[in-house]
Amino acid sequence: MATSRENQGSVRDLSGKCLTVKASNSQESPLLAAGLHDVTVEGLAALVCFNETRRKMWARLASFLLLPASSERFAYAYLGGGFLSRKPNPHDIDVVLQTAMPYGPEAFEAISTFFVTGLRQIEEVYGVHLHFWMENAPDGVVDFRTFFQYERTDSNQVELDLAKGVARVDLRAPGNLASLRSYADSE
Repeated sequence: MATSRENQGSVRDLSGKCLTVKASNSQESPLLAAGLHDVTVEGLAALVCFNETRRKMWARLASFLLLPASSERFAYAYLGGGFLSRKPNPHDIDVVLQTAMPYGPEAFEAISTFFVTGLRQIEEVYGVHLHFWMENAPDGVVDFRTFFQYERTDSNQVELDLAKGVARVDLRAPGNLASLRSYADSE
């Protein structure tokens, strides 16, 4: 349900910060209600694979998610942006990987593999626009999980969009690795 830009409220973003926000009309109708939604691999596939373009994107995403899931060094994948909207042909898939270990050397070691490959290469191969999050990160480290809930307005201001939901997949959940393999093999 669309809301007017005049509606104002207070909400906590995914980092727990309390924000004053304006509800807005999104040009891309969201697939999920506002907030954080824990989803299974199968549940996410059922949600986002509603045309051939998206099925191909999903297979590429499943191939990508095999990397962090099989490493056992990542706890969650957060997904948002156009891929979680009704947009028939999203440009890419926005993903934030959360490390299993809190902020520190082990977490940085976990994400280093992706920087060796290169974030631009990951986007070209898998169609994934990748960011990272680590629990206990110091103030000043950008929590990109909240980025999915923001939209740029006509006046180039950034506002929290109450209509946007974020999907969270537990990469350690039983059966997710096998499910990701089966979707990746369908490519």
